[in-house]
Amino acid sequence: MKILVVGGSNTAMRPGYVGDLSELLKTDASEEDSFEVHAIALGANACTMGLELLQGVDVTEYDVVCIEYFINDTLLLGALKNRPTWVGAYSGLHQLIRTASPKTKILNLILCRMRLRGSEEPMRRLVFDIANEFSASVLDIDAILRSSLPNEEFTKLYSNNSHYAHGAATARIAGLVARELLSLDSSSASSVNKKSDNRVSFEHAGVLSLHTELKGTRKSFKNSRYSINAACLRHGSPLAVTVPGSLISVSFLSVPATGSILISEDGETPVLVDTLHKDVIASRWKFLVQSVIFKDKSWSESPDALASARTVRFELVSAERRPELLRYLQPSSLTETELPEFEQEAYLIGCMYYRNEVDVSLVEEIPGLEFVSGKVFKYD
Repeated sequence: MKILVVGGSNTAMRPGYVGDLSELLKTDASEEDSFEVHAIALGANACTMGLELLQGVDVTEYDVVCIEYFINDTLLLGALKNRPTWVGAYSGLHQLIRTASPKTKILNLILCRMRLRGSEEPMRRLVFDIANEFSASVLDIDAILRSSLPNEEFTKLYSNNSHYAHGAATARIAGLVARELLSLDSSSASSVNKKSDNRVSFEHAGVLSLHTELKGTRKSFKNSRYSINAACLRHGSPLAVTVPGSLISVSFLSVPATGSILISEDGETPVLVDTLHKDVIASRWKFLVQSVIFKDKSWSESPDALASARTVRFELVSAERRPELLRYLQPSSLTETELPEFEQEAYLIGCMYYRNEVDVSLVEEIPGLEFVSGKVFKYD
């Protein structure tokens, strides 16, 4: 059985539950069985990032794809007004897998913060609804752990409010996932049930690589996990690109010398984005891959209107202009830099945009993010 896990920081952590899962499956495997576990995960990102990253992966190679974005989705897309964007991305992620590989099983993993925010229950129900639509499975790890452990023991499973502690906690999670994987029906998983409403779905989303579109601006980054190419944005040199459809998200790098970006999409309200992550400030990481999600869109326009071309402009915002643009600021855990403007740059990776069908004549290079070991991280 070949397994791919896509998700956020709990999936990315090494050591963590995915490494424990790999060891557990190999230890318990019979002579006739073989298990291989891969992961593609970036912390502090929602399922929109999974939708972007999976476009560079051959899903047909996998028997099962596990999806773990619930913690980040409830934080970044949990508000009621953001629900259409989340449903579009989450159902689109399922449809992308199902269309590419009808026989691949999909297993949704529900992990939650230690202290719940209030958006979990309605989104939990929607996960089950979307899974049912695509004949996928759901393993509600949070519900199992909360109901089976006294509160004092439950809180010890966490290293902080958002992350499970390595050791007994990740081993317990790995055990639950392993048991679920081994119980999955071996029959074809290709059936798709009719959607219960006319909601938008991003299954045909396209990704425009900005370092390719904006020639002469490319810069490469690499650490122990990833190598990535990005377009460099500087003060006084705004960049513009034609995007074939309505923006879903823009991915970028958070680096120590990063500045705040104003993103202006034709026909839409501008969005101001701070790009500096606390872990970059603290020098825990040289860079982090982040994204801004255009989550306040209603997606109520016709598919043809959503799939119409438009110009998108990117510019670094000066300290003098920032006060007048604060009304466009998208609240997040990221912050503005205190560095002088001549030291500031920003690094843009890709634009993910709406398409109502796949245009096979449109050749695009997806953003150049690769794990050092390949497109995915393999657990040996």
